[in-house]
Amino acid sequence: MTKLIAVLSLLLVILFMTTVGAVISTEKCIRRYFGMPDSVGVVPEHVNAAITRQLPKGSSRAEVERFLSRRAIGADGASVCEDAANVGQITCRLAYHHHPWELLRTDYTISFQFDGSGKLRNILVQSVFSGV
Repeated sequence: MTKLIAVLSLLLVILFMTTVGAVISTEKCIRRYFGMPDSVGVVPEHVNAAITRQLPKGSSRAEVERFLSRRAIGADGASVCEDAANVGQITCRLAYHHHPWELLRTDYTISFQFDGSGKLRNILVQSVFSGV
C-alpha cells in the first residue's frame, strides 16, 4: 500500500510539473513576442497595453502586418494568424500548440480590428484557461 501511495504521489507531482511548465511556456512566448518584462503579469489587459504602446490606434494595416512579421507571429510554428480582409480584421492565436500531457493550458487570441480605410481601430486580447 505504501508503494502504491508513493507511485501515485510521484505521478501527481510529474503531472503538476508538466502542467505548470505549459502555462509558463505560454507566458514566455507572449513575453518574447511583445517585449513584456517578467515583473508584469501576462493577463489580457497587460498584453493589450504592451501591444498598444508599440502599435497605436490609427496604425495602418501594413504597419500591423510588419509588426507581426518582425516578431514571427504566425510564422514561428507556435502561433497562427488569419487575415480576414473582408471583415477588416487580423486574428492571431498565440502559443496554441499543446502537447497531450498538458492537461491545463492558456490560449491567447489577439484580434486587430480595422476601420473602412484600413487604419487600426481596436485591439482585442482574450485568454482562455482550459483543461482536457
